[in-house]
Amino acid sequence: MTDTDPQQKAAATPRTVLHIGPSGHPTGGVSRYLGQLSRLPTDRTRHHIHGKGIPKRNDFTDYLVAILSIPYQYVSCLAKSEPDILHVHTSQSRGFLLSAAYVLGFSRYWDVPVVLHAHGSQFARFVERSDGMMKRLQDEVFDTVAYTIAVSEDTADAISESFPDQNVVVLRHCVEIDDYEPVAERNGEVRFLFLSNLIKRKGVAELAAAVETLSDYFESGRATLTIAGKGPLSDVVHTLSESYDAVEYRGFVTEDEKRSLINEKDVFVLPTRSEAGVPIAIVEGMAGANAIITTTVSGIPELLDENNGILIPPKDSQSLADAMAAMIEGTWVEEMGEENHRLVKRRYTTKILAERLDGIYLKIERTAD
Repeated sequence: MTDTDPQQKAAATPRTVLHIGPSGHPTGGVSRYLGQLSRLPTDRTRHHIHGKGIPKRNDFTDYLVAILSIPYQYVSCLAKSEPDILHVHTSQSRGFLLSAAYVLGFSRYWDVPVVLHAHGSQFARFVERSDGMMKRLQDEVFDTVAYTIAVSEDTADAISESFPDQNVVVLRHCVEIDDYEPVAERNGEVRFLFLSNLIKRKGVAELAAAVETLSDYFESGRATLTIAGKGPLSDVVHTLSESYDAVEYRGFVTEDEKRSLINEKDVFVLPTRSEAGVPIAIVEGMAGANAIITTTVSGIPELLDENNGILIPPKDSQSLADAMAAMIEGTWVEEMGEENHRLVKRRYTTKILAERLDGIYLKIERTAD
């Protein structure tokens, strides 16, 4: 074995990758993505995580404490052992400013290659519309990183158009497929599931309006809806569940409870208004053999078509009601769910995620050597 053969080196000694991103937030998509890394095989790559970011706070004092913690997060990263590769996870705007400090600072401090992972729901627009100092900062960041990972084709296209020399690859959310064991029993009713943060962007108002439109189905026992999650619109959901016996509000659920709900239901509903690529919640619903009702935003149409779900325009409660009614009246729900489970098993498992990441890291190492 020679020192210039990176593939053989990787086989002998796993590379170390330090991920910088918002960890420890159970409902955040990026945080959940980082949590998956601890479950990946360690024979070729060992993933370590350093938390950064500004947690969401409700009062000014806690928010101020969170702001003041940023310098501590940054300085504490200096105490980490030097990795082989730095992998920085970012969103747009304020999140990008913080990520840029890690990219530019630690690429020089450690002299290691950097991967930038763009997650933000508005990242494509952020890249396309930035000017002045923000555009100059973007230029410096993308000139520094060796690879950029995007979570959807539209984000990848925006980055490639603005920074033609950048290596860009699309890598979507994945799940541990063995965590999902769909329940095959069907009792005639269609069981809908909405599982997300209860915020305006996720389409909570549209869901509530659709249930009102379809009240006959819910009152006659032909459909049920379970809602899980928490957020500022919890009262809207609570009121809905008080109005209909067939609507259940579970509040915040643990990961195990979430997977059990997904395994038990027929149709996963997410009338989201904006996303970063394909939400991990949709991939989870597919893994649990759910048919999907969701919107045409961001990278969602890259994954779904008429074979595994119904796509509707965002902010359209009537289209949502029509799609739910079609699922109730149709005969294809189980077939759609089975196709989704097969699709995730073929393309979107953590094993495949590990292989894709290892491939990116190996290309970086070969370029460096």
